[in-house]
Amino acid sequence: MVNYEGLIAFCHTVLDKEDTVDYFLVWVAEPTDYNSMVHETVHLVKRIFQAVNVPFNSDNDEIIAYYQNYWVREFWHKMSKFIK
Repeated sequence: MVNYEGLIAFCHTVLDKEDTVDYFLVWVAEPTDYNSMVHETVHLVKRIFQAVNVPFNSDNDEIIAYYQNYWVREFWHKMSKFIK
């Protein structure tokens, strides 16, 4: 088990009883920490690609960038509600 105490953000893959991906979890301690959120979206995209057997390498850099952009936009939409 990973000790998350003291972390400011993380990305985690949650598996079901058959050890297949159930869902992905991205957590950022500070709801306005844009830098950590962007950092964790790289990990998220890599984990998603691995789960569906899509190579995460320089040959796929354009699709990686587009997919990361999608997640940054989705998370930013939620996080921007906390900015005054």
